[in-house]
Amino acid sequence: MKIIVGLSGGVDSAVAALLLKSLGYTVKGVFMRNWSEVSPACNWEWDYESAKMVAAYLAIPLELWDFEHEYRTQVFEPAIASFAKGVTPNPDIACNKLIKFGLFLTRARDEGASWIATGHYARIRLHAKKTPYGLSLLTGVDHTKDQSYFLGTLTQDQFHHCLFPLGTLTKLRVRALALQAQLPNALRKDSYGMCFVGEQPFASFLHTQIRALPGPIVTPEGQTLGTHEGLAFYTIGQRKGIRIGGRGPLFVVAKDVTHNALMVTQDPYHPLLFTSSLIMPELHWIEDPPSFPFHCFIRHRHLQPLQEAVVSRGAQKNFMIQFKKPQRAVTPGQFLAIYWTDRETCLGGGTIVELSHVNVVS
Repeated sequence: MKIIVGLSGGVDSAVAALLLKSLGYTVKGVFMRNWSEVSPACNWEWDYESAKMVAAYLAIPLELWDFEHEYRTQVFEPAIASFAKGVTPNPDIACNKLIKFGLFLTRARDEGASWIATGHYARIRLHAKKTPYGLSLLTGVDHTKDQSYFLGTLTQDQFHHCLFPLGTLTKLRVRALALQAQLPNALRKDSYGMCFVGEQPFASFLHTQIRALPGPIVTPEGQTLGTHEGLAFYTIGQRKGIRIGGRGPLFVVAKDVTHNALMVTQDPYHPLLFTSSLIMPELHWIEDPPSFPFHCFIRHRHLQPLQEAVVSRGAQKNFMIQFKKPQRAVTPGQFLAIYWTDRETCLGGGTIVELSHVNVVS
């Protein structure tokens, strides 16, 4: 069985390749170049050199597959356009759907691979009596590293050709395996952040991509406090970076795109910061959902503790999400993942489009 492993240069994907080779599979490594602009915080060449050292050490072939054009047009440019409109998208989720488990998977299958494998902390379970393939996406056993949230837009067919060797391991165990095997990148630090940003402040990056459109900073009572730099550079719930001196901490509670106004408050528990329900125009289901309405758990940001909710169908064939406890800083553009009552099966989810249908806590 031929498996193509996405080698990123990090320790997680290196251990994934190590484990698969130790099981006797024919393993080939592929480094995906999605972004070639080099900066001190984001250098694909360093990652590629690390991937080459790992491949040489494991005695497996490595190829570079260039998806930069597709990444730019399908992930990067739509994300920047959304930020410019005051929305906060999640490019990593789009990258997984369109690039890593889209273009990469398609090309790997065209080249005869039975599966692709990555270093994601997630699991796939086979249910023989469910759907044509009967696969479920489960959380990784290490809940501090679980990445099922980022995989909630994938399909049965994509999961049918994917392996996640680290899903049953903790990060501590992965690092120990890398050290035990003396992998050349065993001590390499984990990287965080989007690949086109690196580890620089995200607001600083956005300033290089989006023209500033200053506007008023207002309170919910209508008082004008100052001027913001542009709605694209703020997100709901944000506290730092508002830059109005002498007033103590301020929290972003809303972005009025029509009037280019940023609404803030000093109250961290202001009702406008909390949402009790919202309407989702579309939801993607990895497997058939239960009969509506049904109880479940949700998270609207990565690694957020699971929150109880009820999902029901609306009159317009949309979906109502009713939270048991009001949720803080629900943000348009972010992904809302839905989990079954076992707290580990991700049923799917969808992008939060707007908050105009929100029942605000009184």
